[in-house]
Amino acid sequence: FTSEVARLTAAGNSNTTKNYSTTDVQPLSNWNYYRIKQVDKDGRTTYSNIAAINFEKAAALLIVYPNPAKEKLTIEYTSTKTGNVQMQVMDSKGSLVLANTVNVITGRNTNTFNIAALSKGVYVLKCSDADGNVNFVKFIKE
Repeated sequence: FTSEVARLTAAGNSNTTKNYSTTDVQPLSNWNYYRIKQVDKDGRTTYSNIAAINFEKAAALLIVYPNPAKEKLTIEYTSTKTGNVQMQVMDSKGSLVLANTVNVITGRNTNTFNIAALSKGVYVLKCSDADGNVNFVKFIKE
């Protein structure tokens, strides 16, 4: 099943990097798969790598607020055991922009990320533990 989430108009020719972002306002439950289709002025089409995000797990184990956020992002992570969790923030291109390893206990944990230095846009927080459990949640930086 394929559907278009958004169509963005290019900024035109440029010698500098141009960033684009959009939000899937109606993601499906469980796994969602995303890729970017780029159409050049000459009609040539290229596709990005596919990114997979599990919104069902993210909603159950990982909560961020406020969303949208300006300077600080609070992260609530529910863990099944004590250990380290790697928290990574990726921009809309999938580039890593922030990372931190936090020690969690069994149950609910709360941590705060300073996101003041991030540009406005849509980001994805990825949390992964030593057992290979990975959860994602998207947030908006104002």
